[in-house]
Amino acid sequence: MNVRAANGVELFYDFLEHPERAARAASERPPVAFGVAAYIAAAATFFLAQSLSGVNAFGSSWIALLMYCVWNVASGFLMAALVHLFADGMGGEGRVTPLFVMLGYSELAWSLALPVTLITLAVFPDSMWPSIIAMGSIGFIVFLVKVRTIRLNYRFSRLQAAVSLAAPYGTIAAALVLGLGGMFWMVIAAVSRAAA
Repeated sequence: MNVRAANGVELFYDFLEHPERAARAASERPPVAFGVAAYIAAAATFFLAQSLSGVNAFGSSWIALLMYCVWNVASGFLMAALVHLFADGMGGEGRVTPLFVMLGYSELAWSLALPVTLITLAVFPDSMWPSIIAMGSIGFIVFLVKVRTIRLNYRFSRLQAAVSLAAPYGTIAAALVLGLGGMFWMVIAAVSRAAA
């Protein structure tokens, strides 16, 4: 195993056992390839869990899996950039590349989705609610691990880290609501002009 691969694997173990040491190591030499691999592994296991439970919106083909993995890596880049923008605006002192890698490692918590889905399908085969509750719980765990990552990368308090993680999601949601509201308003205006 070469030095970079050993550093990436060691960083992952430090991420689990010694998060402060992992944040320092990632700030010195972030293994971007391992971050991308973490996003892909998390997306693949989440995709498989959704396919097994029967609620996968993308379908269950190899192309859908590939698209989902690419989407997860691309959204990881976008979220790392947006979180960095908000964290930098809040006075944080961190870099975006280590944040991307560590957020990728945080996404690996979605790997719990596959065994949890198998267990909920075995115990509750006719109900979707246990799977939905389990996925929501795993999503909350991912959120908490991401908050820890941001806190360590930017030396924030937990509240500052949570705000800098929630702010991009709120911004995207507000842009969607405003965009859909604007389109709805344009349709109403066009219909009212046509009726007049």
